Amino acid sequence: LKNERLVNPVKGITYSYEIQWDKLTDKRDVLRECIKTLAGQVEFMSLSSDHKSSFGRILIDQQKCTFCLSCSILCPTGALIHKKTSESEFLMFTESDCVQCGLCDHVCPEKAIQMEPGLNAAFISKQTTPLVFNNELALCSNCGKSFGSKKLMEKGIEIMKNRPEFNHEQLNLLKMCPECRQEIHLNKN
Repeated sequence: LKNERLVNPVKGITYSYEIQWDKLTDKRDVLRECIKTLAGQVEFMSLSSDHKSSFGRILIDQQKCTFCLSCSILCPTGALIHKKTSESEFLMFTESDCVQCGLCDHVCPEKAIQMEPGLNAAFISKQTTPLVFNNELALCSNCGKSFGSKKLMEKGIEIMKNRPEFNHEQLNLLKMCPECRQEIHLNKN
């Protein structure tokens, strides 16, 4: 534990702070602790969009998002993670882990992700927040088991229904869980 003093030369204010340096594991932890100690909880400080920042949040348009999970699968820092319950699934975002690399934005087929460089209290507190929630799960038309995103399934059916190579029976397979699809396929042969 180290007690130190910092003087703000402009305002002539002296700050006292205590930081346990030996418990900090990386540079982002050091920055988070310094901001928390010196400034307290800060409001979101937005940066101009042309500014390259290693800090910020992402915004997801829930109307566009089909829950394909490309963003969470490819997130190199684990800032975006997929969580699933028996009734729904959602994406969780930890701002302090996001380095604003833009990979999630680039891989999103629906263009539902927007990067917002800046710094806010969620970064300081290492808080995880839900971004897309209550995504309804698709239920298998054969066995009733939940198997994935209902929005993604509906989008797939919408795209395929106008293609001549897909008949009604094949479109119905898209409404089934992988196990039921496999069982139907094996019973045909």
